[in-house]
Amino acid sequence: MNKTITFGGATLLPDASGALYWPDEDVLFVADLHLEKASHFAARGYLLPPYDTLETLRDLARVIDTYQPGRVVALGDSWHDMRGPERMAEEDRALLETLCAERDFLWISGNHDPRPAGFGPHVAETTLGGLTLTHEATEAATTPTLCGHYHPKVRVRLRRSSRSLPCFALYEHVCVLPSFGAFTGGLEITDDALAKPLGLPRCVYACGKRDIYHLPIGDLGQTGAPDAA
Repeated sequence: MNKTITFGGATLLPDASGALYWPDEDVLFVADLHLEKASHFAARGYLLPPYDTLETLRDLARVIDTYQPGRVVALGDSWHDMRGPERMAEEDRALLETLCAERDFLWISGNHDPRPAGFGPHVAETTLGGLTLTHEATEAATTPTLCGHYHPKVRVRLRRSSRSLPCFALYEHVCVLPSFGAFTGGLEITDDALAKPLGLPRCVYACGKRDIYHLPIGDLGQTGAPDAA
């Protein structure tokens, strides 16, 4: 079965990596890369391995190779802080520069990186094909909006256990992408930090290791694996 999300009149292809491809516009969306998060904490005395940026960029390179988009839009918090680009290792910087040279990148400003710099144009918010592209949205949105920020996850109850999976969360006017970064974590869709600004989603698309699973809101928390999208 085709793995598609119909949202705001657009047919979108969710990927198990957390990326979202829009074939009609030939654009790939990712959210919340949080590059250089480990080095941010390392500078504050936390001994963390400095490999999250390279892992995230390699994942991004793989999904770009899969869909071959003409444009990539990063929906904010691409860096964990404003000085992240300064701390990038040469190998990581070279990989990102290669990716940016091969296709158009647009960086949306996030709360962690209000002025993403050095790798292409950035805007606070924009529109494309009837969709608003921004970092953070709330239920007050009145037009179809793609965003990140919340790192949504959903707990799926199986027969003998449960798993918390990153997910695409769909609301009346908002589609929230899962975080794409290798070192980002997530927020359960029932958590107040997500439910207060957006309510509960009408459905989610959970990201398994290889597949996407569609879960209507009425099925959340029920026993049994979700259906493949």
